Amino acid sequence: MTTRNGFTYRFSKIVVAFWLLLPFWGSIGVGYCTETDSLRALLDRAKSPFELSIAHLELANHFWVNAKDSCQYHFDKAEFYAQNDEQVIDVALNKSLFLFEQGELDSAIEVLQESLEKTTEKTSPHRMARILSTLGSYYSQKGNQQRALIYYRQAIDGIEKDENLRELAILHGRIGTVYYLNDSYRDAIVHYQMAEKLFSSQGNKRGEATSIMNMGNCYKKLEMIDSALICYSSAYTQFRSLGDLPHNEAQCLANLGNLNYEQGKFTEASRYLISADSLFAITQNSYSIALVSRDLAILYLKTNRLRLAKEKIDKSHEIATKNGYDYIRLYAYRLLWDYYNRLDDCSSAISWLERYSTLKDTLYDIEKAENIDLLLTQFETEQKVKEIELLKQADTINQLEIRRRSTMFYVTFLGLVIAIAFTVFLYFNIQRRKRINAILTHQNTEIYQQKEEITAQRDEIESQKNLLQDQNEVLEQFREHTHQSLRYAQSIQAAILPSQKILHEISPDSFVMMKPCELVSGDFIWAATFNEFHVFCVADCTGHGVPGAFMSILGITALNDIVSRHRVTNPAEILGYLRESVIEALSQNDPDHLHKDGMDIALCVLNVEKGELQFAGAGLPLWLVVENNISIDYEGIGSRIVSETYTLYEIKGDIMPVGQSPQNKSFKHHVINLKGIPSRVYLASDGFADQLTGNQQKYGRKRQKKLVLTHCHEPMENQKQIFENEFTTWKGNSYQVDDATILGVNLLG
Repeated sequence: MTTRNGFTYRFSKIVVAFWLLLPFWGSIGVGYCTETDSLRALLDRAKSPFELSIAHLELANHFWVNAKDSCQYHFDKAEFYAQNDEQVIDVALNKSLFLFEQGELDSAIEVLQESLEKTTEKTSPHRMARILSTLGSYYSQKGNQQRALIYYRQAIDGIEKDENLRELAILHGRIGTVYYLNDSYRDAIVHYQMAEKLFSSQGNKRGEATSIMNMGNCYKKLEMIDSALICYSSAYTQFRSLGDLPHNEAQCLANLGNLNYEQGKFTEASRYLISADSLFAITQNSYSIALVSRDLAILYLKTNRLRLAKEKIDKSHEIATKNGYDYIRLYAYRLLWDYYNRLDDCSSAISWLERYSTLKDTLYDIEKAENIDLLLTQFETEQKVKEIELLKQADTINQLEIRRRSTMFYVTFLGLVIAIAFTVFLYFNIQRRKRINAILTHQNTEIYQQKEEITAQRDEIESQKNLLQDQNEVLEQFREHTHQSLRYAQSIQAAILPSQKILHEISPDSFVMMKPCELVSGDFIWAATFNEFHVFCVADCTGHGVPGAFMSILGITALNDIVSRHRVTNPAEILGYLRESVIEALSQNDPDHLHKDGMDIALCVLNVEKGELQFAGAGLPLWLVVENNISIDYEGIGSRIVSETYTLYEIKGDIMPVGQSPQNKSFKHHVINLKGIPSRVYLASDGFADQLTGNQQKYGRKRQKKLVLTHCHEPMENQKQIFENEFTTWKGNSYQVDDATILGVNLLG
């Protein structure tokens, strides 16, 4: 959308539905409810290799989640006893999925490639299609879309022979998405159309509507506006008929409003956007509400309905400011500038223009900071081979830390030397002036000579004074340079922390309270989402300020590698790998392991499909709050606090850090079933509890848990304000002893 003054606005993003990770296993299971004893009895009764293979496969699936070594053992046994190609394929598909979930994508591909080589002409087309389709999905995950497309097409040939319409529809959707990602929109449309027809023949309205929505996205990319309008209208009708997808309905309406505006049909655009605004209000999606309010404001300004435009601008600005949507707030400033410009209110227009320019410059600086990691990675990729890339990144961070510490040491040392020299100079100068005064008192007869001596000394003092002023200016420059460096480090650290979007994906109702001692912090939070897993943690690194910040960068880099890249989802294993990374990074230039730096951490993994909350901790606990009428039956609970309505359960972390420690054993893995149970999860560093008040009294963990329990019923944003106020009141004028961080997440069950 375009307004006067040559400024261009965008409507809300169009959501693209991807098919790359839809389940495609048919009857193949990944877990059984059969008890271990019953399965072992089945293994004992098995006599033939065929029966032994089946028994070992069921045991592997039984140990899938809680005993991965046992799972791998039984998969190997099932593979050994497999008697025909169908058994071999079933074992290979299950085993590859297990390896995929462990983040071992290359091993998963290797298993399926080996099973593909063992197939014969007698192998059923349906099983061949499963292997090929799964290989396509794996290569798509690796970013090799061309090879994925080859396997998808081969799978389609097998499915067409077997006439499995549902799997065929999913495959066409996957192929369409591959073409869409490669900007081949016309080819993508062909496969989305085939997916739509197949879903329609099965009566799958949701799949049909999603396919039509994707076609509309392709037509919009091709600037075929009429076709895009038809697709969005049809998708909206079907989503509406399903009755349980108001956000999808609202998105279709917003897209229709966007296209009508571009065609100059302002009445139709207004009708669609107002309807989308109403539906987004039902879903309570604040980001979408802010966007559609902004779009309506642009439309009202275009049609000169200034009062309505002002209402929508204020609404978009309020939501954006409250939730930290900086780019929407930037648009709001620009719209307010345009609004007051139309009213010929020059002073207000200039004021909003200045705010717009300031925020725009700030966001530009943030974007530059966010690109630092990418630029570093590109540089290392050009200079080093892929096999040692991660080690080189860790070494670079270590060198930067050493360099930073060296710089701080030299600056501090120089300041001390200058301060000592200045003090010595003042001392001797005072002593000399005392001697001069004594001489003047006792030698009145030598007044003239003493006067000349005093004059000379006065000139010398003036010279020394000028020298001291110059030295003070040098010290001030050093102080300003150091302060600027810390500010820049603060922006870099803020850039690598997880965005509000990732936390919103985990739970729309959550908060983060971070109170660093200095400009940079030794505490950090980290979060990631993929498939059915939501991973989030709070960590407290050794020290605070610059040393703690470097440790936090080391921790975040290692977590990105362990979880985001290698897809490790077991919290205890994540902490184990993290400990290895920290020890290895700190030991590269310290073979005697003299550095004992590390971190305390509380890490959770939420399995959305199973409703399981997994936890492992190093020095930090997990606090879980549920209503009193709900009982959490888990033997690992250390203590609990009960109020009139809620109960707070505490699960303590292991008493050992993530780093060098005499107790270098495995971390304990806790699994809590929260399916269907509304609950609130809190992770906190020890900075809040260790804070001293004016009489040197600690706040304490017990008092902090009672504070959480007292206010747990409040919305998470309100709780954040309550905790910040409590921390500020308790600290008063006292010095903050440590970084304080709390992460609260509302899990709706």
